[in-house]
Amino acid sequence: MNIGFDGDHRRVAILFAIGALVLALYPIPKNFIEWQNRTEVMEHGKVTTALVDYSTGLQSVIVSWVDANEHVRRAEAMTRKQVAGRNFAGKTVAIRYVDDPARAPVILSEVEDRERDNRFWMILNPIFMIGFVSMAIAASSYRARLRPKVSYF
Repeated sequence: MNIGFDGDHRRVAILFAIGALVLALYPIPKNFIEWQNRTEVMEHGKVTTALVDYSTGLQSVIVSWVDANEHVRRAEAMTRKQVAGRNFAGKTVAIRYVDDPARAPVILSEVEDRERDNRFWMILNPIFMIGFVSMAIAASSYRARLRPKVSYF
């Protein structure tokens, strides 16, 4: 009776564990850059109102506003939950922006939800996945110890 992993099964389990960790860690850089951008804009930005032109994705919209130098600006901003971007189209929202065109504006009503979303993807999701993979490895080693030992002597 074989209860634990042997040979090919162990390799499959290790590949699954590595794949799960890669999937857990994949969104971290994107979310870190978004968090860093939002922090910079919230600290040094100017407040104004913007018109949401249209949705560019499930969680993003294009906004247009007039900056402090009387130039019309347009950029992509993140929204909260999926498909929320479609609900914003055509509405006026309060934003914070900086003069650097490389920095995306921040929709002020969305800050708290984006912070929570980034915190989940940067901190909690990897912790959960590392814990899950650790438990799977511990369970497979524990099951391997339960395997009956065959002795011919």
